Amino acid sequence: AEVEEVKKAYPQAWIRIIGFDNMCQVQCISFIAYKPEGY
Repeated sequence: AEVEEVKKAYPQAWIRIIGFDNMCQVQCISFIAYKPEGY
């Protein structure tokens, strides 16, 4: 649902989801959830 809201607000933007480990304070996962048409 949140990704859909971002797509509506920024239709030409790439959307990346990033997960963090709060204990080690490091990024543990990252992936592209949406890329605009034409790429």
